[in-house]
Amino acid sequence: MKLSLAWIFDHIKGSWKEHDVNELVAKFNAVTAEIEQVKKISYDWSAFSLAQVASIDQGVVIVNSSEWKLESKLPMRPDAVVGQWYLIKKNKRICSWATLEDMHAAKEGLFPAVFCPEHDIKGGWKKTIESEDYIFTLDNKSVTHRPDLWGHRGFAREIAAMLDMQLIPEERFLVAKPIRHYDKIVPQAAHAIALEIVPGSGCNRLAGLYIKNIVNRPSFITMAIRLARIDARPITSLVDCTNYVMYDMGQPMHAFDASKIENKKIIACSAQAGQALTLLDGQTISLRPEDCIISNGVSPLALAGIMGGKESAVTRLTQEILIESAHFDAARIRQAAVHFKRRTEASARFEKNLDPHQNTQALMRFLKLLDDIGCEYVGADAIISVGPLVNEVIIAITHDFIVKRIGVSLAVDLVVKLLSRIGFGVQVKQDQHTVVYTIIVPSFRGTKDIVRKEDIVEEVARCYGFAAIAEVAPQRSMKPFDTHAIFKIRDIKHHCAYALGMHEVSNYALYDEYFLKRLLWQPAHALALKNPVSEHYTRMVTSLIPHLLKNVYDASRDVQEVSFFEWNNVWMFSDAPVEQKKLAGVWFSHKEPFNFYTIKARLQTFFNYLGMMVVWQKPHTLPGPWFNPLQTAELVCDGVAIGYAGCVAPLFLKNISDGHAYIFELDGDFLMNYRPQKQAFQALSKYPSVHLDISMLIDSSVTVSDIEMCIAHVDSRIKDIILLDFFEKKEWGTQRSVTFRYVVQDDHKTMTKEEIDIIMHDVASAVKALGAQIR
Repeated sequence: MKLSLAWIFDHIKGSWKEHDVNELVAKFNAVTAEIEQVKKISYDWSAFSLAQVASIDQGVVIVNSSEWKLESKLPMRPDAVVGQWYLIKKNKRICSWATLEDMHAAKEGLFPAVFCPEHDIKGGWKKTIESEDYIFTLDNKSVTHRPDLWGHRGFAREIAAMLDMQLIPEERFLVAKPIRHYDKIVPQAAHAIALEIVPGSGCNRLAGLYIKNIVNRPSFITMAIRLARIDARPITSLVDCTNYVMYDMGQPMHAFDASKIENKKIIACSAQAGQALTLLDGQTISLRPEDCIISNGVSPLALAGIMGGKESAVTRLTQEILIESAHFDAARIRQAAVHFKRRTEASARFEKNLDPHQNTQALMRFLKLLDDIGCEYVGADAIISVGPLVNEVIIAITHDFIVKRIGVSLAVDLVVKLLSRIGFGVQVKQDQHTVVYTIIVPSFRGTKDIVRKEDIVEEVARCYGFAAIAEVAPQRSMKPFDTHAIFKIRDIKHHCAYALGMHEVSNYALYDEYFLKRLLWQPAHALALKNPVSEHYTRMVTSLIPHLLKNVYDASRDVQEVSFFEWNNVWMFSDAPVEQKKLAGVWFSHKEPFNFYTIKARLQTFFNYLGMMVVWQKPHTLPGPWFNPLQTAELVCDGVAIGYAGCVAPLFLKNISDGHAYIFELDGDFLMNYRPQKQAFQALSKYPSVHLDISMLIDSSVTVSDIEMCIAHVDSRIKDIILLDFFEKKEWGTQRSVTFRYVVQDDHKTMTKEEIDIIMHDVASAVKALGAQIR
């Protein structure tokens, strides 16, 4: 957005030339918004003159300049009309048409036909417009929350407050007209025009002004130059006035040729599906039911808040106009502008929640501009308004609250002054103990910017000056806190990454619905999003395993073996949503199948590292279809089930890749908070240990854990039990051969052969009780 400093100072009592522009910009950037670029411009008006078209013949336009007393032949231009005045320029006796670039516009094109009072034709107009100016280029993102700064007057209010100058009252820029308010409908019987707001259309307030007869002139020269200077293309006086109001006050308006609206009816309503509207730029769009339009009750006239229609557009032949000025729902305008790819100056402002009361003020400003340029008109007796008035935003705040938040001692009178000069109403109630301000927020700041006490504090602070607030380092009382969970997570990840040689992954918190279809599985009790960003991501994860299997699916095409682990959250829903931490991992290989006990030994090193005594037992139920029921164990620690580990079911794995996989998923909250019992050092026994082996044939329903516990309970001198080997044959059926080594040691003496033989006999007897055959 571009702004003219000279235009800004139209609203301030004083001259901008009395101030250092660079200092003004620096201060504005520090307290209000970011001015990205400052460009000084100047004009040599002696090189320009007004010239009237005398004749047009065979592609040549002959013009006469009464100021230079010169007749020139210029190239043909499409808008050339005999008798109209145009701006020309002279460079070393060579005359040419003036362009928009000559007025420092970024847009290309010829400067349009202009109107100038007769007494200024011979160069007097040059005294009515500044020959020097500064153009500010503003970062639009920095004023998204400030709808009042989308016009020159809003900037003038801020600059006047910063420089402690007087802002010229708004009434000086308006023509006072009676405003006749109605709730939803203005009956045509009561006025020359009828207005209506259809509920749910996205229009909050609608105002109209009907002018029965108006002199439609070309662009007024001084107004056209100002508009071009900020990259707005001048068209005709009527259209320029509506645009000038928008850039001046921030309120977009639209002028309709009233002769093309036979019923003189303006309705803000929702479009009907498939309705066609040809816009001013010539593009025809197909409307949707969610689009807000301006209609005559029969057909659409304009895409509300964005662009008018071509059929009712004002032309140079227009003599009867109807001015519409409204307040629209910001979200509806934004959605329509994005959908139709029509981001206009009007839509950019309506998207910011404009002042709902300024639509009627804009019409008064329009009439003032007509008077200023000497445009004669008949009508405009009253402004017709539809829609409710907005209640004032009133915020009560204490002086202590402001002072404590800013950290500076402020006088009550200073607070009142700072807020008053940016348009806030302030009432003070003071007693012996406290001072309470009742702040009346102006309507141009109350739509989205100032809604709570903290916003008032910010206004006081920035008007006081952030640079005037002494920098003080924040005070923080450091208290000891428990770092157990932090270091436990670090230890878990380090062991998985370095000791187990796995790669860490971090997946989305949402299931990939496309991949779930590949798995032929759907989660139960999953939390569904109300407004998902994609149809492929709609439900929160209940297990980390599906994501890890997707990682295997993506990586297994390029490598033969992969292993991943993930520490992340899952979400379950029973009576209420529950968030849990989980640790999951997967080993995958295209070649050899995984030995359950080999991977079990790897995970056992993990549990030993954490000081956890984990029991591997046969599961009663499985948490997912991915586990092989014959090669899966439920893991229990201190009587609490903490997860599952086992081989992936071959049929399930076929949905992903050919190969073999081993997975585990553990309760992350339990791992993170587990505190092993402190163990006192015990001296190593000085007596020798004996390593004994036992092989047996036993039913596969008896788990290795059952056998280990059976052996361990035989004698307290059995210190360790290790699975050495296991073997299976088809002809054995459910039987399998297993070999264990157990370590026997007495802490107080060297054991005799007889004692060892007794232990061997007892161990054999114990495993026979489980149904084993000693081999």
